Amino acid sequence: MSSFFGNIYENVASNYVATALSNGLSSITSAVVDNFGTVAFFGIGIISGLGRISGQAVSKFTGKLTGTYVQLNSFVPFFVRKKLQIFGEQRLGNTNEKWAQLVSRVLPIHKESIRLTIIAPIVEEFVFRLPLLVCSRAIDYFVPGLALVKPILAVLSSIGFVYVHGDNPGPGRAADLFTGGLVLSYLAIHPEWGLSPAIISHMFHNIPYALRQIGQTQLPSPV
Repeated sequence: MSSFFGNIYENVASNYVATALSNGLSSITSAVVDNFGTVAFFGIGIISGLGRISGQAVSKFTGKLTGTYVQLNSFVPFFVRKKLQIFGEQRLGNTNEKWAQLVSRVLPIHKESIRLTIIAPIVEEFVFRLPLLVCSRAIDYFVPGLALVKPILAVLSSIGFVYVHGDNPGPGRAADLFTGGLVLSYLAIHPEWGLSPAIISHMFHNIPYALRQIGQTQLPSPV
């Protein structure tokens, strides 16, 4: 009798576990399919990498052709770049640093890793992509005929994203940040995605930079 009930218990338990695993896997699969933007960090890496290469190539080509290096800096006034740099250092930088310190006291994780892969993506997406998302939804709801304004706003947001990282980032770095910002902007304003996929993609994209920072911190500099 006990073995009979034991077999029943094992069958019920195994069926329960199998059902739970099946439901869990189907939930994960549907989440990835329904929110494809969450895996777009691959696209950010590829596109921003191509942006860096193309930015450097265009600058070199125009330099040889005309004697003047054309880059993003050429189209953005210095005082605008400087204002954005100061905002990035004093506002975003201080905010990121403060929250990274607080989180590092709770989690046994390298502070720079927390700053680059958790805090900075959240803060920067709220500063740059959240206003873009709000404006995009407002345009869709109130004035859908002005839909062409959205890519213009995405470009302006991405330019701001470039120069909070420095007022003179160089052609490759500027193109890298600009194209990455455009991808994140696209994720944010896409009607089926939004801010969460942009934040997650930004987090994954920053992982290599966090690993580099850890390596520089823990290993001695080459002589």
